[in-house]
Amino acid sequence: MVSKLLDSGPSLGFPGLNLSLSQFSVPEGTTVNVTCAAGARVQVMLDGVPATAPGQPVQLQLNATENDDRHSFFCSAILEVDGEFLHKNTSVQLHVLYGPKIDTAKRPQSLMWKERPIYVLQCQARGNPDPQCLQEGSSQQVPVGTPFLVKLNHRGTYYLQATTLRIHTT
Repeated sequence: MVSKLLDSGPSLGFPGLNLSLSQFSVPEGTTVNVTCAAGARVQVMLDGVPATAPGQPVQLQLNATENDDRHSFFCSAILEVDGEFLHKNTSVQLHVLYGPKIDTAKRPQSLMWKERPIYVLQCQARGNPDPQCLQEGSSQQVPVGTPFLVKLNHRGTYYLQATTLRIHTT
């Protein structure tokens, strides 16, 4: 038994491998359909789940959540030709846009810093796109999670700016 690995490009005797998402970038809560398909005699597998028979596609449907952001779906195909097994693989990544989430238990209401010590600012939130921590009156981002030397120009109020993008589909 001989086995050859092919990339996802065209080759003689091996029908095209197709991995598709109904949408590549979606707001959370959107239903996404994932399909892995190839030619008539090809056995395909999507994220480790095989098709019911050669020539049949594998389909997956999911309700996108923030945990699905940057998830890579993997599609593989095997075709036997004259005793040789030909393999093809491809993958695609899903991007999920989700709203900002702030952990209020970790958000200090007021802090007093002395000048000169090293401090790590804990201005954090989750979201896609990433939220930003800004000093009031400035449009520059503040270093978050990185130690910095506190100076007089750091005095002031800091705020968290988070944006939710909307995707328009037709």
